[in-house]
Amino acid sequence: NPKKVGPGDVEVAKTYNNIGEVYRVQGFYDQALKYYQKSLDISEGKSGSEMEVAATLSNMGSVYAGEGAYKRALSYYQKSHKIMVRAVGPDHKNVGATYNNMSVIYQAMGRFEKAVQYQEESLAIKVKAVGNDDLDVADTKYNLATLIKGQGNMRRAGELFRDCVKVYRKAYGAKHQETQDATAQAEECGKL
Repeated sequence: NPKKVGPGDVEVAKTYNNIGEVYRVQGFYDQALKYYQKSLDISEGKSGSEMEVAATLSNMGSVYAGEGAYKRALSYYQKSHKIMVRAVGPDHKNVGATYNNMSVIYQAMGRFEKAVQYQEESLAIKVKAVGNDDLDVADTKYNLATLIKGQGNMRRAGELFRDCVKVYRKAYGAKHQETQDATAQAEECGKL
């Protein structure tokens, strides 16, 4: 028998969050925020819904990032991070993703040292959680390498880009755009 859900059920909150995400991806930020808020109204304070609240807050942060409201985006990402750490602990892969989101905001704000710091934290958590051969880890290394390259540390950036090439080649093949881009970046840094 299928489970019946009512308007205050966490499953309804998840649906509102998903609808909000569809609007966000399409650039309809006001509509996205409306559905995210509906999701929060249901899920906040309910036992077992911490990850849903964290995801919705993160999605709201992405709306504000898309609008260029970086301080507000950062505030939502920080709230999401705090809830997520409480819910799953500091070493969960999703916590690493929150550090990545905050890093992107710090980069957009021109705070590159802070962006690198948060990207490093994201990488450490993700490697511990899933190992070096994961695509998400490779993407995080790529983001970190880009930041470090911008600071002039070509040796370390090149090493990180080279690590990305290995994972991308295995996952996508040598002719895939991500593999070729990481290869070009590694070569530019003198590491291939």
